[in-house]
Amino acid sequence: MSEEMQLTLEHTLKTMRKLKEAKAEIKRLSEANTQVWSDNERLRAALDGVLRAVCGPDGFAAAIRQTSGMMYPWPALDAAEREARAVLAQEKPND
Repeated sequence: MSEEMQLTLEHTLKTMRKLKEAKAEIKRLSEANTQVWSDNERLRAALDGVLRAVCGPDGFAAAIRQTSGMMYPWPALDAAEREARAVLAQEKPND
C-alpha cells in the first residue's frame, strides 16, 4: 500500500472514530434533554397544584381573605401568583 493511501486510510479511520464518539454524545445529550423536559413537566404540574391550593378560589389565601376581607393585604403573594401564572401561561417550546 502506498504511503498516500495509508495516510488516507488512517485519516478516514480517525474521522470515523470521531463521528462515532459524536454520535454517542448526541445520543447522551438527547436522553438528558428528554429527562429535563420530563422534569420540567412535573415542575409545571406541581406549580399549578400549589397555585390552585394557595391562590385558587377555594385556596388558603381565599379563605384568609374571606374571613378578614382585604384588611389582610398580601402583596408578596399577589406578586408570586402573577409570576407563577405568567410562567404557566408561557408556551412550551415543543407545542
